[in-house]
Amino acid sequence: MAWSAPLLAQQTTGKSAYLFTYFTGKGTDAESIRFALSKDGYNFKALHNNMPVLSSAQISSTGGVRDPHILRGEDGRTFYMVATDMNVAKNGWNPNHAMVLLKSKDLINWSSNIVNIPALFPELSAVTKVWAPQTIYDVKKGKYMIYWSMSFGKDPIKIYYAYAKSDFSGLETTPKQLFFSPDNTSCLDGDLIFKDGKYHLFMKATGKTPGIKQAISDQLTEGYVLIDKRLEQTEQDVEGSGVFKLNNSDTWILMYDLYRTGKYQFTKSKDLVNFSAIDNEVSMDFLPRHGTVIAITAKEEQSLRNKWEQKLNKTESAAVINVDLNGEIGEMKPIWAWFGYDEPNYTYMKDGKKLLSEIAALSPVPVYVRAHNLLTSGDGTPALKWGSTNIYTEDAQGNPIYNYKIVDSIFDTYIKRGMKPLAQIGFMPEALSTHPQPYQHQWKPGMSYNTIETGWAYPPKDYGKWAELVYQWVKHCVSRYGKAEVESWYWEVWNEANGAYWKGTQAEFFKLYDYAADGLKRALPTAKIGGPNVTGGGMKYLDAFIRHCLRDTNYATGKIGAPLDLLLFHAKGSPRVVDGNVVMNIRQQLRNIADNFKVIGAYPELKGIPVVLGESDPEGCAACGMSTNPENAYRNGTLYSSYTAAAFARKYLLADLYDKNLIGAVSWSFEFEDQPWFAGFRDLATNGVDKPVLNVFRMYGMMHGKRVKAESNRMYSLKSVLDSSIRSGQTDIGVMASKAAQTAGVMVWNYHDEDVTGKPEVVTVNISAIPGRTFSFTEYRIDDKHSNSYELWKKLGSPQNPTAAQIAQLEKGGQLQSIGKTLKRTAVDGNFTVNISLPRQGVSLLKLDW
Repeated sequence: MAWSAPLLAQQTTGKSAYLFTYFTGKGTDAESIRFALSKDGYNFKALHNNMPVLSSAQISSTGGVRDPHILRGEDGRTFYMVATDMNVAKNGWNPNHAMVLLKSKDLINWSSNIVNIPALFPELSAVTKVWAPQTIYDVKKGKYMIYWSMSFGKDPIKIYYAYAKSDFSGLETTPKQLFFSPDNTSCLDGDLIFKDGKYHLFMKATGKTPGIKQAISDQLTEGYVLIDKRLEQTEQDVEGSGVFKLNNSDTWILMYDLYRTGKYQFTKSKDLVNFSAIDNEVSMDFLPRHGTVIAITAKEEQSLRNKWEQKLNKTESAAVINVDLNGEIGEMKPIWAWFGYDEPNYTYMKDGKKLLSEIAALSPVPVYVRAHNLLTSGDGTPALKWGSTNIYTEDAQGNPIYNYKIVDSIFDTYIKRGMKPLAQIGFMPEALSTHPQPYQHQWKPGMSYNTIETGWAYPPKDYGKWAELVYQWVKHCVSRYGKAEVESWYWEVWNEANGAYWKGTQAEFFKLYDYAADGLKRALPTAKIGGPNVTGGGMKYLDAFIRHCLRDTNYATGKIGAPLDLLLFHAKGSPRVVDGNVVMNIRQQLRNIADNFKVIGAYPELKGIPVVLGESDPEGCAACGMSTNPENAYRNGTLYSSYTAAAFARKYLLADLYDKNLIGAVSWSFEFEDQPWFAGFRDLATNGVDKPVLNVFRMYGMMHGKRVKAESNRMYSLKSVLDSSIRSGQTDIGVMASKAAQTAGVMVWNYHDEDVTGKPEVVTVNISAIPGRTFSFTEYRIDDKHSNSYELWKKLGSPQNPTAAQIAQLEKGGQLQSIGKTLKRTAVDGNFTVNISLPRQGVSLLKLDW
């Protein structure tokens, strides 16, 4: 008869909190065990300022540990932890051979032992992977069983098991295979749960439909039958599943690592069969990788807090910045001078024209503008996430009718201001759509995103007509604006075809692209076109698109390859609300960039190809205001502006690191006509009043020439940000500097992911190699008192119907302001030092002119 009582390790009676053990990424520090606590199993906060609680150098053979699993022993008082002994930062993904076994009586003090599989079992000397160990108690044998993922050379990864010695110092039995995959494909990251007399082995299965699946048996070590059903509630790649039971509840949590995008997803279930995502209920002030959760008592929770919640940074180290104006490191490319939005009809409306004029005025180079819905059918009436131009209709016989009035109004507005289109070829006109009805969506904030997926998102019923539409449009643009002007534009096809914006297949999108490119090149052979503007996690789609353009047969021409003049993809962060505060996730946005750069880098023939981040933002939905999405409350104030400064600096660093020709990073933020004041949309201005974030771009407009060497002892390294974002005890006081013929600019920011206030900090800025002896010095500032219409609006009582006088006051307050007047300064042997007082979320530009 099968054992039916729950294992003591899974019992939650008497437990009141949860302990999450995890690591954070690649690197010696990131590949270390960390702890976090939660009262409810949904909202976790890191202990020890998200720093390691155990030294990987002391407990492992490689200096790194990953995939920690923690278990309460059957005596209720002893804790067992196991982890992968692996240092990816040092050794890459080369073979690893060991795991780490740890034991504790109090969750504070741990003994450890290294188990090297080939050293212990010579018959397994060919092993190349020893990953993700976990522990479960075998009630029948009265022993602890360790199971893990293991492989030999290029063989599939399989889950093995062995029994631990009684003191948990090593293994006493030879490893045996625990689960046998029906198709002999890799299975890894096993997690065993005992429920109702059955053992549920959760794992990452590969094969035809890869994902988190489970196998079930009534015996611990044999007889597992795979249930071929994906359990994850996402289309993204996942690994590292972990299951735990909520205290005093019949609800189970299945969590897993969305490892390509830096996210972690929680789902819940009553039966361990049917799971639903609970993204909006979960928050963490850290960014975990593969980890596990156990229930703990109030006493154990307090013990952990007493140990690890000490204030580690009672006094933050003083910030010192050194800038060498002779230390050129690259071009100060205006990658920031790119903007975009969903609603193209706002372009020629009152506030739209005003904002475009301001954007054009702040930039010393032409600004590129990308807009959705340039080919969408309709009368031009705007709505959130909607726009139309009615460029294409058909008569009763199906003959094309072209009407350029609205789309010309859009492009005319740009050209008049010296701006240039990043012209998006999309979306599908109603007369061409294979599923024309319903056509216009009725989406509003708070509604499911799937609501937008209507007739405009489908493939054309006639690809020839689609190509001819593009041909006629481009030919018209050449006639209207001139060949040289249109040659300076960029064209791209569609948006996020790997997501909600495309209801066709991947092959159909490639066909759409080929026919569009063919039409464009027939009209203007020198026109520049690219794609595919995938979502941030769409690396596989980007890779397939590149392979198609380079090596596949072109659907339109029948020849090999398709035109590819630039590559575009998106990069987005993901803020959350934690304990009432917005916590940003700058790591995710930057990881999106790094991951897609890696894909492009795999093709030597693409070296030097222009790359554009088609959308690059703190999160994904510009039209989702803070009333329906409280995590977007960052958008009105200085968290947005300081995030933007910190993020753009790292975009330059990533382009340097991966040797990519990054020419643009589109900020998907514009304005929303006739909406409530400061409604928390991701926009640059509200009702014609500039928000603080626009002033960061005004600062960038004064930085050109060469990027020069600038270092800060308080700036998080790029590696650290990619590993764990900007969430440790100290803020990121960062710097970026430029130098041109007669001017230099030093941008300094004080940023942290968490939206909390803090006292100003003195920042010492040392600038060397200043040409000449005297120069003019100006400090521009964005903070709660400068260049901040939002704080002014709140002081005015947050009026939704401000008077004309108040609007004038707000417009003035929204402009970039300096601290004091421009002063004449003297350099001593080319050196100058200035101390500035920079509040948290503040951004300063120190401008020198000679």
